[in-house]
Amino acid sequence: MISSTVSGHLGRDAETKEVGNTVVTSFSIASSAYRNKEKVTDWVNVSMWGDRGEKLAQYLTKGAYVVVRGQMWVRSYESKGEQKSSLDMRAEDIELGGGGKKDGAQGGGGQSKPKPQAKRQELADEGLGDVGGEDEIPF
Repeated sequence: MISSTVSGHLGRDAETKEVGNTVVTSFSIASSAYRNKEKVTDWVNVSMWGDRGEKLAQYLTKGAYVVVRGQMWVRSYESKGEQKSSLDMRAEDIELGGGGKKDGAQGGGGQSKPKPQAKRQELADEGLGDVGGEDEIPF
């Protein structure tokens, strides 16, 4: 597996389900870049295991901007007789930037990202710990 960081907007609301004795929250992130003057969007399927993911699910809504760090791998599968692959990630850390349905956005199309300080405080008050901040030094 590869340790990686992915940022982008959620393509759908997070879904939570029980797997054995634990809970897994899953969502997808769209990450766009320009290649040869053409905008290309790659999708990453993210899973976050445990209570923290379950509590964060209410904030992980379509259009929300997130930065996720974790272990990434390529998963191969067959669909309708055709070999396909997807980028999958197991989230270890997540930063919320806003812009989802709870913030009034409808998919983040061209909207500015709201200041996340209030959301971080709200999450800290709910016992979710540190979900990233502007004062963090990345090195």
